[in-house]
Amino acid sequence: MEWSHATAALLAGVIRANSQSRAATRAELRKSQFRAIRRRIDRDIGDVDLGAATLVSQFFVTRPTLYRMFEPHGGIGKYILGRRLTGVFRDLSDPSMAHRQIGAVLRRWGLQNHTAAGRAFRAAYGMTPLQCRSRAMDLHRAGALGDGAVFDIPSEIPANVAAFQGSIEPKP
Repeated sequence: MEWSHATAALLAGVIRANSQSRAATRAELRKSQFRAIRRRIDRDIGDVDLGAATLVSQFFVTRPTLYRMFEPHGGIGKYILGRRLTGVFRDLSDPSMAHRQIGAVLRRWGLQNHTAAGRAFRAAYGMTPLQCRSRAMDLHRAGALGDGAVFDIPSEIPANVAAFQGSIEPKP
């Protein structure tokens, strides 16, 4: 009888370890998928069709799984929009891009509806795209920014917007 208790305990330990190992493997797989999806978003951010449906089909994850993955970032839509707005902000802040029309910059980052993009930009940065470009160019002309530098999020932007910006910035 004692042997069967020992065997049962050993078997239970193996099963428990195997179960923990599978859970760790699943968690690692989700992290890997998340990184791959983020790379895909960054690579094709200018694609107007980039969205949840595209990512679900490409990465063979369910829509709820995709939404759960990006929940800490405000959801997949907010994450993609945030990445696009970050790109627009950088381009508008870059003196070498001053010759490009604002509409062309928005389209470059996958934002086709200029009115909606302008509202989203203002909500994120506290200024319109035109104001952003003007401020950045003024700072460059004044020598406040070095060559190739872009200005940072203005300090007068509310903390919640700065927190939003931090949540969409790529982590090293």
